[in-house]
Amino acid sequence: MSIGLSFGKTIASSINKPFIAVNHLEGHALSPKLNSKLNYPYLLLLVSGGHTQFLSVDDAAVGLDINFGGNTTLNKITLTDNLADALNINEGGTSYIKFTTSDSSEQIVVGKNSTFNGTTIADLGTVTTANIDGGTVDGTTIGASSHTTIKGTTIDATTDFTIGGTVITDGQIAEDGNFTMDIAGDLSLDVDGGDVTITDDGAPILTLNATTISGSATASGSFAHIAVNSVSASRIEVDSIQGNWTNAGNTIADLGSVTTCDINGGTINGITDLAVADGGTGASTLTDGGVLLGSGTGAITATAVLANGELLIGDNSTDPTVATLTGTSNQITVTNGGGSITLSTPQSIDTSADVTFDSLTLVIASSEKSTDPACS
Repeated sequence: MSIGLSFGKTIASSINKPFIAVNHLEGHALSPKLNSKLNYPYLLLLVSGGHTQFLSVDDAAVGLDINFGGNTTLNKITLTDNLADALNINEGGTSYIKFTTSDSSEQIVVGKNSTFNGTTIADLGTVTTANIDGGTVDGTTIGASSHTTIKGTTIDATTDFTIGGTVITDGQIAEDGNFTMDIAGDLSLDVDGGDVTITDDGAPILTLNATTISGSATASGSFAHIAVNSVSASRIEVDSIQGNWTNAGNTIADLGSVTTCDINGGTINGITDLAVADGGTGASTLTDGGVLLGSGTGAITATAVLANGELLIGDNSTDPTVATLTGTSNQITVTNGGGSITLSTPQSIDTSADVTFDSLTLVIASSEKSTDPACS
């Protein structure tokens, strides 16, 4: 056999013809038709040493149907080595299945769609390229030793879908460490009118929806409740803030226009020339120690520091005038001191004092004349 095989290969190579391997048992199976009229199918007893077996031979129009019997452990079909087309089952030039025995490229090439429905393949080996367009993939580790791209519309896992420390279940993504999303473009979350909630160990700390941003009480106090007007790349425009809110240590570069503000503590720094209509003075500076003078909605002004005894004297029409009290000679004496004005007479005129006059003229009305002789 080996000598004949070698001789056949040599002849095929010398005349540049393909060497086609044919199972000689097929020849044995059809040889009775050479000298006997047999109808298909017929039963054949093939006696050939270790290949002795019963065969059922059918018509070529039905198709070749060879059933091996006898010692099945020895039944085999041997293909010639190192052929690109060792065995090719085809019809009309279309290959259905082809066996290639080329060195380092031994493979079975399936040229048409194949169905293995109901069949379990215990070990498919290594598949370098696979295009799975339907069905399910169960109990499989994908990309265990190399990067793998998965494309599809639905990934259905009956338990968990795990990537490193990230576990994806139906409706939830859990991570046992830090979770980072590096997004070059925009991030869009469409919750169809629902809420986006950030929790701390299950406790909600921040909730966003179409109209509000709200937070729950935390160790550092209440987050507050913000009614959102719009969100852009650089800011959140809010309609209102409800509840206590702490912004200690932060600087607000531009608070915009605040129509109503109730400030109950702290300090306001760096504001100059706040208009009188807005509760300010309208002036950036005022004289230290001066007296403030109003001017309707105009800026408040301040006088110079008043000297000893100076007062503001009004005329019932214009701004008051700074002036001093003036005494009358030999009648009223005015003494100006630091923060005081003293009015005095030239001599004491209390009831116990002895008053001295250079002259005294008394004019008494006749109806009030006294009958006392001492006063006549």
